[in-house]
Amino acid sequence: MKAFKHILAFLSISFAQQSVPYEISNQFGYQLKNNLIEWNSDQKFDNILVDRSSKNFNNKFYSFNFDEFPTDSTFTKSKFTYEFGDYGFDVLNIGLKKNKETNSVQFLAGKKSFFGNYSEFSKEDGSPLSLFYKIDYATKIKSHSIYSSAGYFREKSNFQFNNPFGLDSSNNKEFSDFMSLTIGDSFKMNGYHYNIELNHISKFDSINITEYSLNNRNDLERNKLNIEIHNGNWLHLKAIVDNNHYKNEISSKGFSTNLISLSNRNNIAKGNISYGVDFLNNDIFPSLLINNSVGIFNISLKSFNKPNRVLNDFFSYEVLDEFSGNDLENWNDVSIAFTIDKKVSISSRFNYTQANNIAISQKPIEMSVLEDNEYLSVDDDMASLETNIAFPIKFGQFKITHNYNFFDSPISSNRSHILNFEYFYDLSFLSNNLGIKGKLGLKYFSENNSNYYFDYFRNIPVKGKSYTLDDFYNLHISTDISISDVVLTIRLKNGLYKFFEEDDYSPVTHELFNPMSSLLSFGIMWEFDD
Repeated sequence: MKAFKHILAFLSISFAQQSVPYEISNQFGYQLKNNLIEWNSDQKFDNILVDRSSKNFNNKFYSFNFDEFPTDSTFTKSKFTYEFGDYGFDVLNIGLKKNKETNSVQFLAGKKSFFGNYSEFSKEDGSPLSLFYKIDYATKIKSHSIYSSAGYFREKSNFQFNNPFGLDSSNNKEFSDFMSLTIGDSFKMNGYHYNIELNHISKFDSINITEYSLNNRNDLERNKLNIEIHNGNWLHLKAIVDNNHYKNEISSKGFSTNLISLSNRNNIAKGNISYGVDFLNNDIFPSLLINNSVGIFNISLKSFNKPNRVLNDFFSYEVLDEFSGNDLENWNDVSIAFTIDKKVSISSRFNYTQANNIAISQKPIEMSVLEDNEYLSVDDDMASLETNIAFPIKFGQFKITHNYNFFDSPISSNRSHILNFEYFYDLSFLSNNLGIKGKLGLKYFSENNSNYYFDYFRNIPVKGKSYTLDDFYNLHISTDISISDVVLTIRLKNGLYKFFEEDDYSPVTHELFNPMSSLLSFGIMWEFDD
């Protein structure tokens, strides 16, 4: 097996990555897109707005998709999934949707538990790592389509680390919860289409990490108004008013940020162009997006702005002119891609990204001395290449994806190669009443021995470290066995560790998190009609 590992390290064809986990349940980690770290960006959970301060959100909460049903029919649909596995892994999601011609209502709820290899995240009788409830209601009144959503999201974790300094981590904990509300109206009047949407977020964050001298308690109140007007031709105007108010509960200090964005989008011969301006603190910042396709090629040029990272610790409340969201980051991106979709499909995308005025942390030289990191505002860039090859084989398809990082940067994973070989299979029996489908994959992440890494707890890139993040290999198996409307699932993550424990298949991807083992889980998915 050791020889096999060395062979993998030199292969240049491989895997489309989505995230880098810090532990095998993937509750903690960071998101990647073609080797670019995605942080400090708002997200959507169906119609719900998720604030940019939420960490690794997509791996903590799951939604159901009811879009396969026609909106003009009357039906009642319910779904639930349940999955259990090693180390107290326990995931439950339920969903119900009632649809009529004039209105619909949908309810979703879910929770995720995982003790960890060493019960470092929670105890058996502890609360779930993540929990949420969400309800959606939509109705039609004459020419108006009115929609609304309300969601409550909660996270709670403990962190028992075997740190090298002998510090007591028994008080390490992280708690976050927020309520997010959305109400909107989409209608047509005088040949123009309108969509008016209001989002509100009330959020509380608390974190205490002894090893990092973190002890923060913060509140966020946020209101965001989106207005869109288009006529299906030359006009597609979008206006955003975004107000944020932050308060530190320990110091009782706070500050507000206000951002106004105006933009318009036009269709061009082979694509579209968007252009606009962002207003913050009496300053004006331009934005631009050009997307154009010619034959098998696609070219995209993007320049956009987003509020500077709010550090949400004591520093940001003491020095209000730095790292408190009162300045804008500027991101410039050039993307060149081509796609050949034949029996053998080949696609590749080159990305060059430049980030200006981003906040990063600089780690102290002596980590045995507890002190706050120094925060810096930097400009940097990265270049990456993603290549995909897919071709049919017996019972399915084989796919190879490779992500290559050209040089080290605080905004990238700094893993030169990320590899995945995946075999997708799909078989049906008994007149399609019995089916088996899934995938078998082998993933490889090369090591990160750069001077950068990503700090989950501060949710920020870090410069300066004295260790190397492991390369790691993940044999992953995902099988769904469908029997009528019931689906039985089998999942295996980091399978090489389970089969070859004598070799080093327990990677460490963060300086504090324990090595990852394997995770075997079983589950059931069930749908009910009416």
